Amino acid sequence: MSYYDEIDPIGEEPKTDYSFTELKFDEFEDAEIDGVDSKDYPDFCDAFISSAYNLVKNRPCTEDELIYLTETYPEYVNELAYESLI
Repeated sequence: MSYYDEIDPIGEEPKTDYSFTELKFDEFEDAEIDGVDSKDYPDFCDAFISSAYNLVKNRPCTEDELIYLTETYPEYVNELAYESLI
């Protein structure tokens, strides 16, 4: 077994840790968007929340929280992506 098999086994989906308390829409603010491509309008399928602030824990969101927010609130991501082009 190689070093790379240990950190990213072939054939297994990467595991995202959602062990934190799942964020509700009103528990974060100052979301910033990245991956916006105007050619991708109106879907913006590559757009994602790149940073946000966790109001519950009074700190910036972790990478896992950002992934969770992007996957849980796609309509918000789409809205932010659209607004970034205006």
